[in-house]
Amino acid sequence: MVEFRTMYYQPMDRNYNQSVTEVQRDVKLEKPIMPINRLGETVPEALGGRNILQTTEAAIRGGAGVLQLVLVPPQDSIGGTSIGARIGTEVREALRELALANKVEIAGVELPTAVRGLSGFDFQQNAFSEDVRQRNLQQVKDAIKFAADVGRGGGIDLLSWEFSRGVSDTGDKNFVEPIEQQDVRVVDKKSGRTFGFRKADTIYLPLDPDNNFKKVEFDPEQGKIDLKPIKWQDFEKWAKSENEKAKKEGKEQIAPEVRYYRERLEADMKRAQGTKSQAELRARDTIDGIKKINEQIKEAKNEEDKKILEKNKHFLENQRDEAIRAAEGHAQEIKNIEQTKDNITSLGEFGLKQAALGYAEAGVFTWREFEAAKEKNLNPKPMHIGPEIGWPEFYGSHPEEFKNVIVESREKMVELLTNPELTLPSGAKRENPHFQKGLSPEEAQKLAKEHIKGLFDTSHMGMWLAHFKPNVGENEDDRIKRFNKWYVEEVEKLAKDPRDLIGGIQLVDSHSAAHGHLPPGEGIFPVIKTAEIFEKSGFKGMVVSEGHEEERFGQGRIRMKTWQHANANIGQGYFSGPPLQWGQVQSNYFGRTYSPLFMFGSYSPSNDFKLWSEVPLE
Repeated sequence: MVEFRTMYYQPMDRNYNQSVTEVQRDVKLEKPIMPINRLGETVPEALGGRNILQTTEAAIRGGAGVLQLVLVPPQDSIGGTSIGARIGTEVREALRELALANKVEIAGVELPTAVRGLSGFDFQQNAFSEDVRQRNLQQVKDAIKFAADVGRGGGIDLLSWEFSRGVSDTGDKNFVEPIEQQDVRVVDKKSGRTFGFRKADTIYLPLDPDNNFKKVEFDPEQGKIDLKPIKWQDFEKWAKSENEKAKKEGKEQIAPEVRYYRERLEADMKRAQGTKSQAELRARDTIDGIKKINEQIKEAKNEEDKKILEKNKHFLENQRDEAIRAAEGHAQEIKNIEQTKDNITSLGEFGLKQAALGYAEAGVFTWREFEAAKEKNLNPKPMHIGPEIGWPEFYGSHPEEFKNVIVESREKMVELLTNPELTLPSGAKRENPHFQKGLSPEEAQKLAKEHIKGLFDTSHMGMWLAHFKPNVGENEDDRIKRFNKWYVEEVEKLAKDPRDLIGGIQLVDSHSAAHGHLPPGEGIFPVIKTAEIFEKSGFKGMVVSEGHEEERFGQGRIRMKTWQHANANIGQGYFSGPPLQWGQVQSNYFGRTYSPLFMFGSYSPSNDFKLWSEVPLE
């Protein structure tokens, strides 16, 4: 008779004569972080010659119940073709049916790293480009439609490399570069061009930093002006003092880098003005000289004198034309400098506005796709778009920047939905094509919160270790422990943030500050602790392992190591006694990590028996 709720054993099994309730198990008293059915994995679109259907099916057969599809174009895809162009209707339907038949959830879609944020920053030109922004936005829209087709919704994320900036620019004192390595960039908000300088540079201006930047006057006795050396630290102090005054007076506050670059432009403009004045003076002198020669020509007594005077006149006319051209050129230069000076703004401020506009437009598109699916009675699940926390060298990677991008994007989406006039990051205004008449700001805020959320990648967070400032005399192990403490504190801030900023988590580890994809728990960072913190905070979003780099050591490690380190329960409700953890059955024999080590009775061969290969029986 079959006895249910028991472990099945054969005569060769150890503990055969022992009651299953008496079988010793390494019972862990800690509550599992989350059940297996919530711990999914990332599935690449193309891997080792396999296509997206094959990689998805392999993940499902391996036991994954939650999938995030990573849209990595195959190597033969020319120019990294958009997902909308390379995966057609039939394949999308097959993916959807594959998920439905196996009762798994396609919970999200990740865009390829070629799509680096939505600010439109061109990393080759070091400039913001509307063409780049629109191309990336189109890739995002294609991914949103793909997610709606194959998963009936879910999260769509892209790597947040909004623009380049130094790690010191985060303002986090744990990450400070030597001043010799610190670059600063400002941006022309009209053209999108950026201009940079080094904080270690010293410039000489007719300003006295020791006397509240009072203007140094020309010394008539010595016939010169005494320029003062000014360092970046002087500008920071000056900017702080001036901004405190401006704040009290309700005036515009100017970032130190903007003030610094405007002073440099001011010096260039003065030089151009001086050269222009010289050219104008030279032009006037030549014009006067030509007038005199004309009078002399009239009074000339013979043709020889006239020829000499005509030759001198021709020379002066050339001089005049050259001087006028020089004056015109310097006048244009002055106008260009004045315009640039007026348009110069902080890279961080402008870049964040650019990114917010892009994610806001993507958020509106996501909302429309969600509503369209509801109208078709497709029963869509919640959909959101947002940044994936990036790498330390780029804006959007520090936790505070990551939060700023999400919050600013939501605010911009509210503006897009409720204001008939759209204000661009440059300050220009135009008709707003996203305006929804009759939609209240409160309703728009709710939609923005639902449809714009970020993805937290634990390995990208770990990359900050490379820039974590060491204490004097500190060894590497102690520095890592101190870094992990900072890491956990930042994770707790994110998890407890009442604004519900995170829509998904990629659990991935690394054994160094380099970008890695080890399974959770196989590296040096508090990845499993991160999952625990989010779970305790009530997080219900997507949680997937991205530890695919150890698949070469054993197929399925991407998910199995996650289940093991998460202490996930299995078998509860089917076996007597306390539930088993994954670590007790992974590659096991009904709860044992080893096969029977001996044979007995009639199964045991004689000592004279051995195989032709001479391999002993176990």
